[in-house]
Amino acid sequence: MTKDPVTEIEARYRDIDKAFRHKDLDTVAKHIAPNWTGTDAGKPVTRQDLLDNVKRMFDTLSDITWPRTVKPVSVDEHKVVVIAEGDYRAKKTESGEPVEMHLSNKDTWTDQGGEWKVSASLGLE
Repeated sequence: MTKDPVTEIEARYRDIDKAFRHKDLDTVAKHIAPNWTGTDAGKPVTRQDLLDNVKRMFDTLSDITWPRTVKPVSVDEHKVVVIAEGDYRAKKTESGEPVEMHLSNKDTWTDQGGEWKVSASLGLE
């Protein structure tokens, strides 16, 4: 692990964006903690729900990109909370219609045995 956890987490987001471009669900999954929790429109979401949703995206969309900027909220050696925001872009596979959303999340990353994994995510308006 690097000495600066924020730099390491920024690299994780770049890896996730690359995985979205290549529709690589295994790489997306490796960055998500087993006990991950999240919300979608105020409703709780499990890790499996999240991965199922990503798989549906991969099955129905093409040219997916999701680069994000990271703004630290709190940082310690075992837990980092960030605001991650960026423009999610894709095309519907069948119609070619563009899909564009500006997404912002408050993500909590935890040191899981020497490896940073996202353990919680809250969608922001």
